[in-house]
Amino acid sequence: YENPNYNISLPIFSIHGNHDDPMGMGSFSALDLLGQHNLVNYFGKAHNINDIKLFPILMHKGSTKLALYGLGSVREERLHRTFQSKKVQWVRPLEDKDSYFNLFVLHQNRLRRNAFYKNSISESMLPAFLDFVVWGHEHECLIDPVESVQKRYFVTQPGSSIATSLSQGETVPKHVGILEIKGDQYRMIKKKLQTVRPFKMQDVVLSELNLDEEDVEEYLQAKVEEIIESVKKELGFEPEEDEEEDEDRRASQSLPQEMLPLIRIRV
Repeated sequence: YENPNYNISLPIFSIHGNHDDPMGMGSFSALDLLGQHNLVNYFGKAHNINDIKLFPILMHKGSTKLALYGLGSVREERLHRTFQSKKVQWVRPLEDKDSYFNLFVLHQNRLRRNAFYKNSISESMLPAFLDFVVWGHEHECLIDPVESVQKRYFVTQPGSSIATSLSQGETVPKHVGILEIKGDQYRMIKKKLQTVRPFKMQDVVLSELNLDEEDVEEYLQAKVEEIIESVKKELGFEPEEDEEEDEDRRASQSLPQEMLPLIRIRV
């Protein structure tokens, strides 16, 4: 983005995740290829997992200064051990380090409290000078910033852009966020994704319904239809009452195939 031979109006900075982590001879990631073609600015690669040094990308705009730290996906147990051994070093700016807004981007399993689980990274492991953390890898969309457990910094968890598993966390509406920073203040502007295939999940306790065995299948089918109708209402496909018998009208208001909901009913 600083190359004078390229006109980049909106540079993209990216770390790697666990599906495109560096491997093989030379320890290359798919992002290395994109970076070499000046399509993204790839940062956050740890060359020595046992001794990690995190250097910030420093940006200035007006009176606002940003220190952007990044760490691409590392195997959980190894990174946990490196943190516990205090082998993760954070390099601060040489001048006016307290005037920077410190933003950290990582892609790991998230653990809010206990630091002893080796297959995740605890919020308590991160340094107190950070102001904001963008936590990748977790699929549940928790875009609204929340204060860390030890009240050191704030965390946003964008989550996956689509449902990749039929789990409870994937039922949360998917969002992206625009983080605006001015001085030491920020605000998160969230935007709901409009073309994500809906995923609905409900629990049914048959012992509470007092149904005959032959009525169970009919009840579950009705429950699925009920969920589909609720999705239609959410997406604005609800037919008008006086036109419910109009076949052409109903066909035009049916859900497109890519928006048919994923439904899981746990019985």
